[in-house]
Amino acid sequence: MDDPKLSYPGLDDIVAKTVGYSHNFFLRGELKNKKLKIDDFLTVLDDKTDIRAVSYLKKFVSEARKENDTSGTFFSFVHDPKKSNRPYDAMDRIRVFATAVRIFTGMRADALYDFSIKDIKKKIYFLPFDLTGGRYDPYGRRNTSVISSKADFNTIKKIHANLIKAKIEKTLHYSKLYNATEFFRHGYEEHWTLLKTTLFFTALESLFSDSSKSEVTEKISVRTAYLLYPKDSTKRKEVYTFIKRGYEIRSLFVHGSNTEAGVNKIMKKFEKDKGSDNYSFHLDFIEDLHQLVCDCLKECYLNNDFFLFFTKEKYKEQEEQSFYRDLVL
Repeated sequence: MDDPKLSYPGLDDIVAKTVGYSHNFFLRGELKNKKLKIDDFLTVLDDKTDIRAVSYLKKFVSEARKENDTSGTFFSFVHDPKKSNRPYDAMDRIRVFATAVRIFTGMRADALYDFSIKDIKKKIYFLPFDLTGGRYDPYGRRNTSVISSKADFNTIKKIHANLIKAKIEKTLHYSKLYNATEFFRHGYEEHWTLLKTTLFFTALESLFSDSSKSEVTEKISVRTAYLLYPKDSTKRKEVYTFIKRGYEIRSLFVHGSNTEAGVNKIMKKFEKDKGSDNYSFHLDFIEDLHQLVCDCLKECYLNNDFFLFFTKEKYKEQEEQSFYRDLVL
């Protein structure tokens, strides 16, 4: 596999298998070093499977990141022989699984590298891809997803399966849940906190706004609170207040107002409520908002009634209003 003639696959190249890598998703406990089926094509590898391919990818990753630590998780995607077998299909699918992990854990999980195999018997391979875009952050290892039980892994598998049903692999589609998930994924990747905040709130708006487009902040605040805490009025009030205040930041930002003064004022309100000397916009607030969006998406992907409603491609106004009314009554 050290052949210097290795090249990147072209759009017309057909491959049999792709090995992918995540540096910040870990399996522990009863799942450690187990070969685990995710779906019909995607598998988590143990240390006895695809050894040569994994070894080559580890070497590539180590050189690309200029560090020797290649701990994490490796995946195998066996391409469907009945389809076109684009090399890029594999990382699309692995990224869907990574999104399922993020939604479940509220932590980071990234798929950064892949290595395609055209013909295993003839030893025809392609150069690995570095998908980081120069944005790999070694400190990201402090924020990792760790799964230790079969029950949790199976829940992630269900989210993964429903992400595929929701057509997240498509580049252009419409449903409330598709839009919300895509805004979440872009927010996850964004480093500018104000834009990250806007993307996360837009994810909530994708789920909870309706065709009337009036009183958007109120609707999002109330509906998010009831979706997450239908039987806990105290928690509902906390979520309601958090969104009402936070949405003001989003409004200031997108309408070109003085965000610095507005953010500082709103953070002071949070500090007073929490009895804290410091509630940071860039750390505490954005982490709380991120977790809130994850919790909403988790409910939407695991609750069958929610999933069926939020993945509709067309809504009758009466049906839409009836769903939201039943949600809060």
